[in-house]
Amino acid sequence: MHSSLTTPSRPACPTHRARAARLVPHPSRRQQAGLTFAGLLVYGVLVAAGVFVVMKVVPSVAEFQAIKTTIRKVAQGNPATVEDARRMFDRQRDADPTIQSITGNDLIVTKEAGRVVINVKYEKELRMAGPVSLLIRYEAGSD
Repeated sequence: MHSSLTTPSRPACPTHRARAARLVPHPSRRQQAGLTFAGLLVYGVLVAAGVFVVMKVVPSVAEFQAIKTTIRKVAQGNPATVEDARRMFDRQRDADPTIQSITGNDLIVTKEAGRVVINVKYEKELRMAGPVSLLIRYEAGSD
């Protein structure tokens, strides 16, 4: 019998061996990597959801930054009374259209060591979709 008939996995001829080696992938060769259409859809949905949340949160964070800045300005003005501090905040608030969530009545105004300290705590609920909402608790102070 011919040796190529007895061992079909190993051709006797060098040309056939080379052709067989090309058909069987070498263990060191990497398989093709890529993204399936379903994977692309999943990633697309996740990215879109992330962008949606960021678009909802950024205006709220910008408002919080404006509130912090306004509180510091009012405290640096060293108002004489609690009512003066609240009035000063409301005037600043009226000049800044970003601040919508709180008023001067929401401020916690105290005097410590002869200087005015203003704090505020509030929650902001952001509607996402249907019954889903995001609750953010903000806390800021002048010190």
